[in-house]
Formats: sequence, structure tokens, C-alpha cells
Amino acid sequence: MLHVVRTKQVCLLLALFACSTPQAIVTKAQFSENLRKGTYSYQIQEFTKSEWLAVGAWNGSRHPVLRWAKTGGDDQRFVFVPIPGTNKFRIETMRGDVHDRVCLGIEDGGGLIAWPRKNDKSQQFELNWQIDTIFLALKEGTKGEFLDVAGNGNIVRWTGVDGKNDKPKSNQRFMLWNPRLESKPAGSLFDQIKSSATPFAEFIQNPYMPYQPGGGAANLHINGMAMTGGGKVVLNYPHSGGATGDLYHWLEGESNWKKHTFEMFDKGLTENRYPSGMQAVGDVVAVADNKYVNFFRVGATVTEMPEARFEIPSGNRENVAMAYHPTHQRVYLATMEGLYRSTTPDATGTNASPSANLFKFTRISGSGNMKFGEAGMALLYDRTTGHFLCLALGPDKAFDSVEAYKITLTNFGFFQGIESLGRITPARPTTQGGDDGVGSWASFRWGGTVSVSSDGNLEIYAAPKRLDNVVQNVSKVLKWRFGPRFVSNP
Repeated sequence: MLHVVRTKQVCLLLALFACSTPQAIVTKAQFSENLRKGTYSYQIQEFTKSEWLAVGAWNGSRHPVLRWAKTGGDDQRFVFVPIPGTNKFRIETMRGDVHDRVCLGIEDGGGLIAWPRKNDKSQQFELNWQIDTIFLALKEGTKGEFLDVAGNGNIVRWTGVDGKNDKPKSNQRFMLWNPRLESKPAGSLFDQIKSSATPFAEFIQNPYMPYQPGGGAANLHINGMAMTGGGKVVLNYPHSGGATGDLYHWLEGESNWKKHTFEMFDKGLTENRYPSGMQAVGDVVAVADNKYVNFFRVGATVTEMPEARFEIPSGNRENVAMAYHPTHQRVYLATMEGLYRSTTPDATGTNASPSANLFKFTRISGSGNMKFGEAGMALLYDRTTGHFLCLALGPDKAFDSVEAYKITLTNFGFFQGIESLGRITPARPTTQGGDDGVGSWASFRWGGTVSVSSDGNLEIYAAPKRLDNVVQNVSKVLKWRFGPRFVSNP
């Protein structure tokens, strides 16, 4: 049997090399080299009929992936996007009319389709290169099975040889051909923003919150927003009187927001107290109020971390931004009053649930002259430059804009300087709708945050005023994606 399979492979290769159209097969080594050089798309050939994987036309419910005769079009070109910290990839189609359905994924029935990006294993794939380093199998993430060419030509998940998942069958083997450079590395995170004059913008299909006529969150407005390392969206609302606040958290796929009510520290003070700007490292969320920075661990439930709370000196206190520096192995925290860092280093900062030791801070600089962000600030480690990008969301009450700064550190991880990079105004979707007269649509007037996605692209979020108003798109969170693969609206 092995002899028959190998003979068929050799015959297939000879036939392809003999054809009149120039062909370029991709080996494992060449694929790895291309990952370092830029973003490449590939044609994927299957082994049953020597046809090509293709994303089919919209059939009313989905874009199926199937084998098809060669078209030479972008419907048969795919990009492999590394998922940081793993040996897995997202596979994205280059087909132009799929709108936001760019990611290949396994649907509930086991078929392979093109669908909007999801933060689960259905869109994670492992490249299982064979011993010849030319043929490969694609192992999907839901059951660890192989992508399989079914008898009807559709691509599905299926077990390998002998019902196991350690060796692919002949109809589970593929080859990569004809790499095409789609973009060179985007450079720094700020370069990603500048290179995406028209970023990909979409509304998150978040659930609404019930209207509460008696008071509470829905009668007030969102004051801050964060995105955890696990993909949870976290919002905060103040309460009338300033004694308590609410954290709402939601993960894509969940049907409802979950709520955690917390008491303000020193709530007996005469000043009005309210939670405001926030950002997360892993599952730990920092929430600034107008006196303290508070910390919460947000998982299935919310756990308060009172031992990490600390007071900010007098002045502007409502902005806070936080990020982990993997070289110095410390969390850095920026406020309008200065820069702080973890007192002791800890290597768990890239974990889903980092150690509490990282959230005890020492101040290392005074005010950096950054503008106050009405919707908050965000601090991001830029692995290209080794420094931090800090963004003020809604500076000078410009609710459609973001002000960017570069914060540089010394070789020992101390503050060195801050540089203004300028202001950007990302384009809004043409489908933006609904205005109740007080600017309730998603903007940097309310809450916002910034994160780096698993595929290395920059994402900026803006929250609406509330989540109980269902007039058109008023109560949806808006997301922009910046990067070479996301340069136009659907």
C-alpha cells in the first residue's frame, strides 16, 4: 500500500512539473522562510483528483470550502496566519466577496466553511508536514482530526488511518503551490495604523442589556472598556451617588452579559466617586476611578484584588493603561501622572492568568505630558520596536480620534522618554446608524480599548453610551482592525 501511495505522489509531481504553466511547489523549509519575509498566499492542492481547495460562493447560509478545478482566482488562495505562542495557524481566504467571513473554520456539522473570525478552536489548524517535507496534512482544533476531501468534494474533518488522528489518509494530504507576496511586515504597531488608511470596521454582535427604568447601569452610561487575554469584553458603569460600580463581562458566543457589583474604596469621601478608564493583562483588569487604581481578575466570575489597589497622586486620575513587557518580565502601568512598573519581575505575564505578584507597582517616572483620553488610554508592547505604544482615546474631546505616543525604556527597563506620534481618525462604517440626540453611538466619548489580536493585527474598540437602546446600531460595540490583511470595509 505504501508503494502505491508513493508511486501516485511521484506521478502527480511529474505531471505538474511537465505542464506548460510555471508551477512552484512549496516545501516545509520554504514555508517557514516565507513566514519571516512577509504575508504570503498559497494555492492548496488536494490528492484525490489533483484539484484545488476553493471557497465556494455564498449558498444562502455559508461559504463552503470544497475541491474544484483550477481557476487561478483568489477563491483558491489562502493565507496562513500564525497564532502567537502556539504551533497553530488561522487560514484566511483571499476571495474578495466574502465580506468579514475571511477565516476558515469547522462548523458544528464538521464541514469546513469561511466564517467571521472567532476566538475558539474551530478556526485553529496545525500543519502536519510529512516526511518528504512536500506533502502535509491539516489538523483542525475542535477534535484534533484531519481536513478530509469527502466523496462529494466538500472539505470536512475526519479521523486518520485506523480511526486515529496520528497519521493522515491519502485524501487528507495536500500540497502548497505558487506563493504570492501579499504584504511585507507592517513594521511597528503605529505603522500598521498609518498603512491602513481605511481599516476594516465592523459592529460586534454583542447582546443587549435590559432597560432598567428604576436606575442602575442602563440608566447611566459606559465609562470604560477592556479586552482580556481570553477575549472577554469588560465594561464598567458607575452608580448614582458614587458608592458602587458595575463590571459587565461577556465572551463571544455567550447569550448574556454577566455583572459584578463592587464597592468603591474610601466610599465615605465627600467627592463623587466613579470607575472610568481600564485595561487588562491576561485576565487581570485595572480600573481607574478618581482616586485609586483597582484590580479585578475576570474569569467565569469576577474576583476583586484589594491587595493590589493603590492611590494615584492628586490630579487627573481617571485614565489607566497597562501592558506586559516580555523582555523585562514586568507589567507597566501608565496614568496621566506617570509610569509605574511591577516591583519584581515574573515570567507569567504572557499567561492567561498571570501571577498576582506582577500587580504590585513602583513609580518610575513623573507626568509624561500625554493627552487625557475621554474614553481611556491603552498601552501596548510593540515587539517590533521593543518599546510601548500608548494611545489616548478621544483626546481634547475629539470623540472620533486617537492620539498616539511612543514610550521608550532603558536597557534595564526604566523610563527613558516619550514621543508624540500624532493623531489618527479611523473611518467609520457606512452602516453607522441611530442617533438619539445625545451622541449615543459607539465613539471615544464613552469607553474604548485597544489590543493586539492573535494574528498580530491591531484592534481598536469603541463602546456606545449604553447597551439597552436597540435603535439601528446605537447599542453595538464598534471594532476597527488595522494591518495589511484588513484594509477595506466589507
